Amino acid sequence: EIYDAIPMEPGIKEELKNIEERIEIENCSANHIMVDILHVCQDEGKKILITTDMYLSRKTIEAILHKLNIREDRLFLSNEVGVTKASGKLFPYVLADLHIPAEEMIHIGDNLISDIVRPKECGIAAQVRLKPTAKETPYAFRKTKSLAEEHVTLFIQNHFDNMKTVTPEE
Repeated sequence: EIYDAIPMEPGIKEELKNIEERIEIENCSANHIMVDILHVCQDEGKKILITTDMYLSRKTIEAILHKLNIREDRLFLSNEVGVTKASGKLFPYVLADLHIPAEEMIHIGDNLISDIVRPKECGIAAQVRLKPTAKETPYAFRKTKSLAEEHVTLFIQNHFDNMKTVTPEE
């Protein structure tokens, strides 16, 4: 739909779209902390759902996820289902599609409204994603049993440091 609004020849619009998709795939990089946590969750048998308000095609999103070594059980694209995280309508859609109660899900993201406020309005626990910072101690100097253990510990600590109350699900 974005490219439909550009006043150019269809062939040029398609070429611009292809260039944008290729650049997105080439330049996306992983948040290694969150990828490690995702893999730990998968090893524990948790289902991984990815929701996005990104307008890129499924093919492009899947190529990015593959490049970053991210495997998901389901991928929900707002541009395919016609509702968004920002509106809060994608979360009830996902719950209905999966036939699960909100209490069985936790949503992790980086946008305060779309990823934290909206899922909580639907009864879904939500957590701001961890992101690497320059202040972190290099892994080689940490005294932990494993990298995955360190990531999970950071995730939990960040979660509780930023919460006013804790629900049983969280």
